[in-house]
Amino acid sequence: RKGVPNRAPFDAIHVGAAASELPQELTEQLAPGGRLVCPVGPKGVMQDLVVVDKDAAGRCHAASTQQVIFIPLCDADAQLAKTNSTKVDFSQLRVSSDHKRAGR
Repeated sequence: RKGVPNRAPFDAIHVGAAASELPQELTEQLAPGGRLVCPVGPKGVMQDLVVVDKDAAGRCHAASTQQVIFIPLCDADAQLAKTNSTKVDFSQLRVSSDHKRAGR
């Protein structure tokens, strides 16, 4: 969620749930020459898989590589709650009409 700042810097960071926006805390923990991969976007719709590369000077360069669907990133309390609001109703999923599947 917030990374592990006391163990940084990291050469690679992968986020396995969608953040509503790119977590600044994680880009700060990325080592020069490192890469961060994070799905970014709202719950229940197509999200962008964002790849962030940090150059040798410490500048971050982000690019959206493809559209994906991940569960939302949440805090520990929400994740451990008996009524977890992170569940996605896939029957209500909206896919943009211009989205093309790889290999088709």
